Amino acid sequence: MKENSGSSLGKEGSNKKKNKSKGCLFGFLSVLIILVLICSGLAYWQRDNIKAYLYAKTHSSQEIKQEMDENKQVVEKALEDYNVSSLRDFSEEEEKQIQSGELSVDEAVERILAGSNVGSLNTEVQAAEVNEEETQNEPVTSSPTPSSPQTSAPEKVSEEKAKEPVSKGESPQEDPVKDLVAEYAVKMYTLKAEYLGAIGSLVDQAKADKKNGVSKSEILSNYLGRVGSLENAADTEVDKVLSEFKVKLSALGADTSIAELMRSSYEKEKSLKKSYYLSLYEEKSK
Repeated sequence: MKENSGSSLGKEGSNKKKNKSKGCLFGFLSVLIILVLICSGLAYWQRDNIKAYLYAKTHSSQEIKQEMDENKQVVEKALEDYNVSSLRDFSEEEEKQIQSGELSVDEAVERILAGSNVGSLNTEVQAAEVNEEETQNEPVTSSPTPSSPQTSAPEKVSEEKAKEPVSKGESPQEDPVKDLVAEYAVKMYTLKAEYLGAIGSLVDQAKADKKNGVSKSEILSNYLGRVGSLENAADTEVDKVLSEFKVKLSALGADTSIAELMRSSYEKEKSLKKSYYLSLYEEKSK
């Protein structure tokens, strides 16, 4: 009996040592990862990555996903305040389709415009331009009656203008601030789709490398810098678009806070996305 008891205690002690060793190893690896990131040449970019990593350690993937959805809704609500109705961000499924190449950038943007008054207004402007162009290019018949050249074209133009639909009783030019906000919101969503597509392309290349026998360490070494460069390029383009947006809002005497809201939302989404995928990885590794 004493031997069995001693054997059992020995096993418990051994298991505790193993668990302690695993905990120490994980803690050491975590510190090592942070030190490597800090010492990297991409200091500012890696600082954001460290922040995302630490956030992932204290939040579940579901909690982070909820925050991402709420972050999208903040911008959508702000657009509603400018009477830009039902213009939305991409859904999680649409983002996956963009990354996989199933949806092109143009197709994705058309999809989010479909239910909004931005899409309908654009359609009306294009329809009016087409009608006007068709009227101007209308051929003259070889043997017109004396009165027909003078009356047929003007009558058609007035009829077409009378039939043109106008969203909620408004002309597209009636609210320049609304039109400007809608224009730059669409530009931001378009940039997001382009960035998602580029990330998807890198992921495909990395998968192909792995399939061809390239080691994980080599893949990380090859693609970490490329992802960083891609993110920096996206940051530069976003800064350019939003700076231009602010200048145009100021020229109209409008509040520029919507531009700052879009910028903060962009930065927050980047950080949350990193945390989300890191959290998913942690959960699957348990």
